[in-house]
Amino acid sequence: MGSGIKILHFAPDEKFIPLQQELFEEAFPGANAWRIQATPGKPFRHGISHTSTKQVMPSYFRSRALKKESEEFDLLVVHCMNRNHAAGVKTVRPGICVCWFGWGVDYYHLLSDQLEGLFLDKTKILHQCLAKTNNFKTRIISLNRTKIIDYIKIFLPYILSKLRLIQEDSIETVADRIDVYRILEVEVEMVRKAIPKLRAAFCLHYYYTTEDVYAKGPNEMTGPHILLGNSSSSTNNHIEALDLLQGIVKDERKIIVPLNYGDQSYADEICKIGYKCLGNSFQPLRIWMPIEEYHQKISQCGFVIMNHKRQQAFGNINAALYKGAKVFLRPENPLYKFYLSMGIQICAVEELEKHGDQALKPLDAATRDNNRSIIGDYMSRKRTIQHIRNLEQFVIKKRMKQGAHTTA
Repeated sequence: MGSGIKILHFAPDEKFIPLQQELFEEAFPGANAWRIQATPGKPFRHGISHTSTKQVMPSYFRSRALKKESEEFDLLVVHCMNRNHAAGVKTVRPGICVCWFGWGVDYYHLLSDQLEGLFLDKTKILHQCLAKTNNFKTRIISLNRTKIIDYIKIFLPYILSKLRLIQEDSIETVADRIDVYRILEVEVEMVRKAIPKLRAAFCLHYYYTTEDVYAKGPNEMTGPHILLGNSSSSTNNHIEALDLLQGIVKDERKIIVPLNYGDQSYADEICKIGYKCLGNSFQPLRIWMPIEEYHQKISQCGFVIMNHKRQQAFGNINAALYKGAKVFLRPENPLYKFYLSMGIQICAVEELEKHGDQALKPLDAATRDNNRSIIGDYMSRKRTIQHIRNLEQFVIKKRMKQGAHTTA
C-alpha cells in the first residue's frame, strides 16, 4: 500500500474484531494498533490475536498515557462508541482524524422515537419485566445488611468521583469531534436528525465479507425449516413472531432460534414461550458455535424471519440472501428499504400474516441467483479492503484543513 498513516483502534472484545484486524492489516500493513478493554491476564473471548493489540482498563480511555500515545497516530477508528470509547475520543490529541464505526447498540436508542419504539406490545411487556428483575436495586436486596453497608463504604466515594465523567461520555457529547462515520446508508438521515452535532462525512464499510463469512459452510440454505431471529435480545420481537408461526407451522417444519448470544434470562423466557407455542418444532440454539458449524446447522432453513423494527442481524440476513433463503423483514426496519434499493428481493412479515403457510414457498432459481450475485459483489473482500483504504483520504483532508487554519 505504501501508506504513511498510523491507525489507532478502540474496540470491544467482540466476535467482529478478528476479521477487522485482518482486513485493516491487509489494507494498511504494519500501521494498526488495537486497544481493547478486557480482563488483564485473561485471554480474549473471540480469538483476538493481532500482535499490536493491548488489553486496557476503562481508566486508559481517560488517561494521560492515551493522550501522549495518540500523538503517534494519524487516524483513530472507534469500533462502537460506548462510554469508554467516547471518553477516549475526548482524551486523544485534538488534531487526530476520528472515524466512528457505528454498531447500532451505540446509537439506536436515539432512533427509537423515529421508529415508534423498538419493541412490539408483548415483547415490550417482557422487556420491562426483565429490566426490573435485573435492576441493580432489585439485585442488591439479596445482599445482607452488613454487606450493603460494606459495599457503600468501599465504593460510594469512588462512584461519586467518577459519576460526572461517566454520565457525560456518549456519542452525543463527542459528535463534533468525529470527522467520518460509518452506519447503514439508509440510516444516515435518521442519525443526523437524532444527533444534530454530527456533521462528519459518511463512509462505506461492512464488518463481514462474502469470502470470509457469507460463503462459509454449505453453499445453500434450502429446505422447509425457518430461522427466527439472530440473538437473545428483546429487539428480535420473538413473542409476536412465535404467535404468528403458531398458526402457520406444521409438524414437518422446525423453527431454529439462535439464543446463544445476548441476554440469557431473556432466552429462558423465550424458550418457555416457544415450547408452549410450537412444541417440538421449536429448536433453540443455546450453545455458542463456530461460524462453519452454525451455517451447517441452519443449512436446511430455506426461510428466515427477522422481526426487528431496527437494523439488526445484518450478517445473518446477508448470508441467508447469498445462500438463497427467502427472507422476511418488517417494512419499518431500515434494512427492508436498503435491500429493495439494491434490487434484492425481500419479503414483508405481513405476507405471513396475510397468506400464512402459502407465503412459505421458496424463491425461484432466477431470484436466488440475483440475490446471491448482488450480495456477493457488494460485500466482497476486495470492495471492503478498498473502503478501508479510502479512509486515508479523510486523514489527508483533515491535515489540509488544519494547515489552512494555521496559515490563515
